[in-house]
Order: sequence, then C-alpha cells, then structure tokens
Amino acid sequence: IIERAAGWERASAADADARWLMLLAAAYQISGRYDDMLTTLRAAADRGAKPDLLPAMLNMLDLTNQRALTSEVLARATKEYEQESWIHELTIRRHWEAARNDDAMAALEFALKSVPDPDSSLIRWQALLAIANDDNETARAAVVVLESGDLADDADERDADRAWARTSDARVNADTTGWDEALQQYEQSLAMLPSEPVLHFLAGEAYIQIGEVDRAAGAYRRAVELQPMWVGAGIAYS
Repeated sequence: IIERAAGWERASAADADARWLMLLAAAYQISGRYDDMLTTLRAAADRGAKPDLLPAMLNMLDLTNQRALTSEVLARATKEYEQESWIHELTIRRHWEAARNDDAMAALEFALKSVPDPDSSLIRWQALLAIANDDNETARAAVVVLESGDLADDADERDADRAWARTSDARVNADTTGWDEALQQYEQSLAMLPSEPVLHFLAGEAYIQIGEVDRAAGAYRRAVELQPMWVGAGIAYS
C-alpha cells in the first residue's frame, strides 16, 4: 500500500497537497522507513500547511528533531497569516510548552501589535503569561476582558473565556484567598474544559501547594497525555 501511495505521490507531485503527504509520512514512520518519512515531510512543508494541518506537521517535525525545518515552516506560516490570531497562539503555546517564557512573552507582544482584532485566545495567554511574570495588574485587566465575553463568537466560547478568566483570577489571588479556594475554581473550569492541558497543569500546581502530591501527579500526567511535547509538564510529572 505504501509503495502504491508513494508511486501516486511521485506521479502527481504537482497536485499532491500537504495533508496527503502527511498521511504518507506517517505510514513511512510506522513502517520504520525514516529516510522516506523525512523526505515526504519536507515535501509536505514545501507545499505549506493550512491552519488545520500545521500543528500536526510541527509535532511530527518536532518528533523527528527537524528543528531548522520546524522553524522555517512556522516562520513561513506566520508571515502568511500574520494578521490572524491562531498562528500567534500556536507560536506562544509552543514556547510555553518548551519552558521558553521570555520567547512566549515576545511572541505575545508581537501578536498584539500584528493582529488588528485579537481574539480571546491571545487574551487568555496574556493573562497566563502575566501571572507567570508576577504582573498581576496586566493579568487582572485580561481577566476583565475575558469575563465580559465580548470577544466570544458564541455561547460555548463565551463560557470557555469566562472559565479561563476565573481560573486566572483564582491564581492571581491564591496567595491571599488560599489554594483550596483556587483549586475549587480550577476544578470547575476543568469540568467545562477537560481537554485543556494548561488547566490540568495549574491544577497540579495547586495540589502541590496543599500537599496532595498524588493528585498533583495525576493532573500533571493528564497535561502530558493531552500534550506530549510539553517539556514543563513532563518535568513536573517526573
């Protein structure tokens, strides 16, 4: 099957899109044909990645340690979609997950200058990075924006924004109101957003603060399961 697919790809290289090539690269990976996988990945990258495909492409490049090509693909996509929030959110998240907080902050600042109408994904990161940098004033300002729901496109997104706002607010105030109270809010937010690895990570942090080591490990483990490339969560879990 792989040989027939590869023959099709060579015969119609001009028409093959990145999605098909990514599937072919995955098949090569499963079969242990790593040279063919890398060649096909490069071909996919040369065709460019649409928004729905770019995260998977970057993850596969990360797994094969293709740092130069990863940077090239991301830079090309950033240039193409510079005025759209999603590409900047992806860049910020990748820096955060690699424990590059300064780079994440620089990427956020660039995003806020580049995107005419930032959506709530960037404001969520503004709150989180401000907390990481002990900038409670900026964090609280971001919380106000998210809590308003004005940036949401629908009711589900509005609820998600408010869950992030209340989680961020709980984290800002945890030293004064107590970590037990913060944890209650985290758990409410996770009930609404169970697939968000950042919220699981924050819950792990809170469990550590109240001495619940086993539950912290479970929260960190879930963050890693949801995002295996997240270095910080992996270290916390280990």
